[in-house]
Amino acid sequence: MKTQTVLKKALLASMFTMLLLVVGGVFLTKTDPTFKPRLYNFLGLNPTVRYVGKPAPNVEMVELLSGKKKQLKDYRGKVVLLDFWASWCPDCLRQLPMMQKLHKDPSYKGKVQILTVNIKDPAARNPTALKAWLARRKLTFPVLLGGMDVLKVYKVRFLPTLLVIDAKGKVIHSSPEFHREQDVRSWIQKALQNGR
Repeated sequence: MKTQTVLKKALLASMFTMLLLVVGGVFLTKTDPTFKPRLYNFLGLNPTVRYVGKPAPNVEMVELLSGKKKQLKDYRGKVVLLDFWASWCPDCLRQLPMMQKLHKDPSYKGKVQILTVNIKDPAARNPTALKAWLARRKLTFPVLLGGMDVLKVYKVRFLPTLLVIDAKGKVIHSSPEFHREQDVRSWIQKALQNGR
C-alpha cells in the first residue's frame, strides 16, 4: 500500500510539473518573441541550424525587380541576411519593416546585404502584384523569388526564417519565427567581426 501511495504522489507531481511546463511555455511564447525560436533550435525543430558554422548552400533565384537570376555567392564579401517570408505570414509582416530599416541603415552600406526570399506566396505568381504589394508598404529591399526547391535546400520549415551569413559565406546564425531588431543587429555585428 505504501508503495502505491508513493507512486501516486510521484505520478501527480510529474503531471503537475508537466502542466506547469506547458502553461509556462504557452505564456513565454505569447510574451517573449525570442522564446519560440530558441525553443525550436533547442528541440532540433529548426533544421536550418545544421548550417551554422558551415558554408551556406549556394542557390540561384530570380530577383523580383530586375528579373535577373542571382546566386548567393554573388554577395561574397558582404554579410548577408537571408530572410524567408510570405505575405500571408503574420510574423513575416511584423518583421519586414525591421528588414527595411536595416536595409536603409547607412552604417551597413557596402558591408551588409539584405536579401529577402518570398516563398509560397500566391502574389509571387504575379510579379506585378507583388511589386505593388511591396510598394504600398514602402519596402525597397531586394526580394528573391524562391520556391519549394529553395525551401528544401535550406530545410526551411517555419516562416519567417532568418539566416545570417558572414562575408566568407559561412552561416553565423539561423532561427525561425519573429526576430527582435536588437538580436539581429548583434548577429550582424558578430558576422562583421567574423569577416575580418
